[in-house]
Amino acid sequence: MKGYLTVFLSLSLTLFLSVFLGLIGGALQNLGKMRLECAADIGGNSLLGEFHRELLEQYDLLFIDISYGTGDGGIANMEEHLEDYMEKNINTQNKEMTAWNEPELEQVSIPEYILASDYDGMIMQRQACAYMRESNKKDQFTGLKGFINTAIELDSRDGMESWNEVMSRISAIALPLVLNQQGEWEEILLDNPAENVYGTAEEQLESLCFVGGKATTGVIINVDSYLSHRRRKTGKGSSTFNEDESDRFLFQSYLFEKCGYYQQKKPNALLEYQLEYLIFGEDSDQKNLTAAVGRIFKWRFSDYIRLYFSNDAKYVEAEEIAGSLQAVQLKPEFMEPVTYSILYAWAFIDSIYDTGIILQGGQVPLTKEEIDDTGEGLNYSQYLWLMLSCEDEENINFRVMDIMEMDIRQTVYNQDFCMDWCVESYRIRAAVADRMGAAYEINRKYGYY
Repeated sequence: MKGYLTVFLSLSLTLFLSVFLGLIGGALQNLGKMRLECAADIGGNSLLGEFHRELLEQYDLLFIDISYGTGDGGIANMEEHLEDYMEKNINTQNKEMTAWNEPELEQVSIPEYILASDYDGMIMQRQACAYMRESNKKDQFTGLKGFINTAIELDSRDGMESWNEVMSRISAIALPLVLNQQGEWEEILLDNPAENVYGTAEEQLESLCFVGGKATTGVIINVDSYLSHRRRKTGKGSSTFNEDESDRFLFQSYLFEKCGYYQQKKPNALLEYQLEYLIFGEDSDQKNLTAAVGRIFKWRFSDYIRLYFSNDAKYVEAEEIAGSLQAVQLKPEFMEPVTYSILYAWAFIDSIYDTGIILQGGQVPLTKEEIDDTGEGLNYSQYLWLMLSCEDEENINFRVMDIMEMDIRQTVYNQDFCMDWCVESYRIRAAVADRMGAAYEINRKYGYY
């Protein structure tokens, strides 16, 4: 009986030890996995803590600049930081107390990452919109959305080109000849009053930019050194977007908050007229302001042409002036083009006046009901918003990042800052092995969005 009991206890102990050791082995494996997961989370979140301070302070955006101020960006820099964080949290620092199953980090990599400039700059735009929503800031130009199609239509017309064609028609008609007292044929000059306006049109347009003073910085930038013109780097990975048209308008409100423009300059900015740069992309403040003023004039000129040519009283008045000219009386084919040229000249003068009012802080309607309409209109910033709405969204996104690069490069240690080395989210892959031969792997995504 004792022999049977001894055998039974021996077999039971063997079975018990097998189960016990199996549980210990499983616990050790889970411990190894947990240590890897904890180290990965600490490392991944530590990287998120390396967000670029100036980008957050100036633009309220969270991105990791993986050049780390060196001017030599690369995902290898980020992997090096991650490996350092994980090493310190996996390996025991006190080697005298090293556990018998101590894991060792064998591989760390970041196979996927999303950059601010990816998806035609929509990654950057998405964060900007998230900032606006979380700050409870609304689209400040909601009431202007109904004007966008009108602005596009006005933009499609070229009043100056039409006026040039009329003046060319007049020039192509030979002046009438009369016999003078000496019996010689003498040309009768046209004396078209519109000619004086037409001849000084370019100078008057140029003078508009000096209504409120020209750019004070005199800065000329090298556009090739900024993101919109250079060869951009791209991330590896995918991201999803919710198609929402309202985000575009919310983003435009973000731009008016963060960027300077004529009448509201941003302190310490490289360019004074940043919103004008977003629309036109010229290499100096003066060129961008000139382009913006030219666009406002173009819209006003197109509208006034419509008003003058549809106003019967004005047409008759212009026709009477044209008919009083001797050359027109002698050569009736002058009648129509000269009448038209006078109407264009009147429209031009009124457009110059309206544009000056806008630049001085006044308001002028985008389209008037009648020539002398002085009703409530739009100010310069609202005209600028309409220009933004007419511009291609991709161009705007990339030029916004140009502006960010310009201003951040003016700060200490950021002379080579580039938005296409700014990471928003990433996936890490890590593997460890312990002294018992057990291997563990982790594949996890981290990011601000």
